[in-house]
Formats: sequence, C-alpha cells, structure tokens
Amino acid sequence: MFWNKDKIPNLRLEDDEDLFTMGDDKKNADDDQLDIEDYDEVDNDYADDFYETYEDDEDNESIEINKNNKLNVLFINKIVNISLIVVIVLGLLIFIDVLAVTRFNSGPFFALKTKTYGDGGTKEYHGLLYKVIKYNEKGGRVDTIIGSWNIDYDTTPISIGMLDLALDFNNDLGGSLDNYMDKYLKVEGEVIGVNKNYITLKYKDDGKKYTTTLKCNVLNETKKYKTGDKVAVVGTLYNYEDDNDLKLYMKNCYVK
Repeated sequence: MFWNKDKIPNLRLEDDEDLFTMGDDKKNADDDQLDIEDYDEVDNDYADDFYETYEDDEDNESIEINKNNKLNVLFINKIVNISLIVVIVLGLLIFIDVLAVTRFNSGPFFALKTKTYGDGGTKEYHGLLYKVIKYNEKGGRVDTIIGSWNIDYDTTPISIGMLDLALDFNNDLGGSLDNYMDKYLKVEGEVIGVNKNYITLKYKDDGKKYTTTLKCNVLNETKKYKTGDKVAVVGTLYNYEDDNDLKLYMKNCYVK
C-alpha cells in the first residue's frame, strides 16, 4: 500500500485549522461565560444597591413619620396646656368676683357694667357666665347678688311675719336657710329695742321653743321708733345663731 505524501501535510494543516477553530470557539465560549458571570455579578451588585437604597428610603420615611407624630403630639399637648391655663385663669377670676360679692360686699372686679336702673342707682354687671346686680333702691333694696345670666332684677321682698319666721326656722332650720338666707325679706313684728342704727324685733314663746329675735341694721332714721311699736322691716337676711334662743340678723334695712 502506498501513501500519498502530498496529502499528509494538508490533512495535518486542516486538522490544525480545526484545532485552531475549536480553540477560538472555546475561547469565545469562555468569554461568553465570563460576560454572563460579569453580568450576574453586576446585576447582583445593582440589586444589593437597590435594596440598600430601598431600606434607607424606608428608614428615612419611618424616621420622618415618627418625627411628624412627635411634632403632632407636642402641638396637641401645647394646645391642651394653653387651654388648661386659660380655664384656670378664668375660673380664678370668677372665684374672686364671687368671693368679693358674697363675702365682702364689694366688686365685681372682672365684669362689665351693662345697665343702670332709675330706682336710685341699681347697677347690673355681666361677667363670663355670671351676672351681678348691685341694688341701690331708694328706701328699699340695698344688697348685691351674683348668679347666672338668668337672674332678674327684682325689688319685691318675701313678706313674712315674725311668728311664721320663728316657726319655720325652729321646725326646719335647713329648709329655712335655703328659703330665706341671703334673700330680700319684709318682716313684720314688734319692736323690743332701738339702739342707734339697730332695731330688734322678737317673737316670744312662753314655752321658749319658738322664741326668736331678729336684729336689723337700719339705714334710715330710727329715733321715731320705740319699744312696743308694730313695724315692717325690709332687708337682707345674712346670718343666724342657734343657741338657747334663735337669733337672726338682717342688714341694709329700712323700717316701713
């Protein structure tokens, strides 16, 4: 058998080309694999950066929400505190006027005068949720009352005799205090004593159970009255003593 020598190198050359071609293909494949791996690595890096950015944004948003919530709470607390201070101050002003009018017969200091009556100089004042009437009726009612805006000007006294007054107080002291204390009364009775600016009326019970004395601070002239006279006294009942005999006290009185 004879070999063709001219073909042998060609075969080797072709084989070498195939080898080179296979080497290039392998190299391209390797390069493609590297490109894919690089892409995956870049993609993973991008994903990591994205999630880190998302988490940072989420944390920032959460911080911002907490900050806004704290600001809202602080604002609400501030409003509540200011409201409480206003309520306390207004309550204090009202308390001062009530105390001045009811205990010291002065004021009001924090109410506005809204009306003056032609009865001798009665004045009406309005404060926050309260009303004051300072009576200065000529020959009549001279006292100061405080209450809600619904209280009305009234110079008509509660008329009662010494006997009935004595019965009411001795039989029901609590109810009588509600009905008559700090009220404008007209009391009819017998004079048992006159002393400068005071006139004293008395109901005397032989059994002493209902014996009651009414002492009145009188604003008009008392010299013309004497023991045994029957008179009517108008004024404001403001105090009492319940010892052996009941004693009642009226102020700003006029003898009729």
